Amino acid sequence: MGNDRDEADPLYRSTSLERPQLLSEDQLYRALASTRRRRLLYSLREAGECTVDDLAAMLVQWEGRDPRRNADEQSQVHIKLVHSDLPLLADAGVVSYDRENETVAPKPLDPLLDALISRSVDPDNAP
Repeated sequence: MGNDRDEADPLYRSTSLERPQLLSEDQLYRALASTRRRRLLYSLREAGECTVDDLAAMLVQWEGRDPRRNADEQSQVHIKLVHSDLPLLADAGVVSYDRENETVAPKPLDPLLDALISRSVDPDNAP
């Protein structure tokens, strides 16, 4: 059976050699529904691979809080990342998450998805 996908269709374009993210997948929309997760994806795109601790500190700072003064806040963000946000993003195929080493790396994104993330966060206030 032949492949009837139109590779020129932006819904199927991807810079990844892996299975591309289809913009019609509900799992992808669930992953992008949270401002914090979109900020996380934007931060990973800018910084590359980082630890969960570093991501938690960046997100706390982006949300207008000083992570040095409020270690409890950073700990709460860390817990939410580990137990909820990162597994959801990994299942959606937009990040690589190493639970054992607590490192996260961005995966190549569809150009439309990348543009959506950039437009949906306030990059001027990024840490």
